[in-house]
Amino acid sequence: MTMEGGFVLGMVFRMTMEDDFVLGMVFRMTMEDDFVLGMVFRMTMEDDFVLGMVFRMTMEDDFVLGMVFRMTMEDDFVLGMVFRMTMEDDFGMTGECHPEQPALLSS
Repeated sequence: MTMEGGFVLGMVFRMTMEDDFVLGMVFRMTMEDDFVLGMVFRMTMEDDFVLGMVFRMTMEDDFVLGMVFRMTMEDDFVLGMVFRMTMEDDFGMTGECHPEQPALLSS
């Protein structure tokens, strides 16, 4: 799955996710945020899911101009294997800017 959202100041948000559902249940996510002011944010995650199969992550990053990036992810792996993600981008100097609707991925 690839998502691209355009922000008010020409900021580009790219996210690439790979979900390999095998007996090990490995989840890999790579995020890259390239901002016009040269700020780059990269994150790589690997999580091994067991019989609990519940993954929650909350991230907050403060950028140079007071920009706050919040991401909340919840993975509820039932028989349908539903993946939900909600993103919020609050820019202190330009007000609030929201990306597209929350992504819904069923495997």
